[in-house]
Amino acid sequence: MKIQKFTLLVLCVLTLVSTLVFSGCVKEIKYAYPMTIVDGLGRTISIPDRPERIVCLTPSSAEIVFAVGAGSKVVAVSEYTKYPEEAQKITKIGSYASLDVEKITALEPDLLFADPYQELAVERLEKLGLAVIVLNHKNIEQILSNIALVGKVIGQEEETASLVQSIEATIETIVAKTANLTEAEKPKVLYLYEPEWVAGSRTLANSYIQKAGGINIATDLEGSKPITLEVIIERNPDVILGVVGYVPTVDWALSELRLRQVNALKNNRVYPLDADTVDCPGPRVGVALELVAKCLYPELFGVDNE
Repeated sequence: MKIQKFTLLVLCVLTLVSTLVFSGCVKEIKYAYPMTIVDGLGRTISIPDRPERIVCLTPSSAEIVFAVGAGSKVVAVSEYTKYPEEAQKITKIGSYASLDVEKITALEPDLLFADPYQELAVERLEKLGLAVIVLNHKNIEQILSNIALVGKVIGQEEETASLVQSIEATIETIVAKTANLTEAEKPKVLYLYEPEWVAGSRTLANSYIQKAGGINIATDLEGSKPITLEVIIERNPDVILGVVGYVPTVDWALSELRLRQVNALKNNRVYPLDADTVDCPGPRVGVALELVAKCLYPELFGVDNE
């Protein structure tokens, strides 16, 4: 009789635990491994166990991993990783386009994060048996998806959810301030990566401009492409945004005599943007969007434009 009662008690406990798990009340188990995901290139990647040794081949992926609370697992980063500060102290494995594959393999990583433009390096690393996840970043939505994906594969559910919610709240606040403007009220914007080289459609910069309530004058170009002075003058941008930190975009726009006839120069609306912030597709995407929005609508964002 006692054995029957004990058996019944065990069954009741198991039933209760099962009910709680399926109802979402028990949150101890975050993600199950092995895990299969689809990366930014549409490739199916298998993650056998929770990653413990991570290599970030781009500055943005390093920022994401640190932001979701797994910085202690990063064993190497790219040469130009600047943020967060503690990431600068980690082993460097070469520049964005020139990676030290031998050094990477010697570190015995169980997961790497890369960029679509590093496709050749990715192929080489995969042939060596390394798992590489490529993160795409042509717009703000993809960056948020990247953050969620990174959090998923490294088992940082709560930290990732909190981070994404915070970024989304920042973006929603910015978008709301310009949501009721008509097309006629929106400024025409030229976004310069370097002199006569601009952001077209399917770029993160274009996503910034659209979310901030502007009109990109180069959307007929796909990706980052060259543009002639004649076309710039003809399209007459109201605002010129120049990425600074690598090349003198703003200095070029201000010194090019032929550009003085466009509205942006006439009204002193040529603005520098810090390359490390706006060109790094990571968790500071909300900060980058706000920088663009303040340039387009200083009066709406409390900026003294004098």
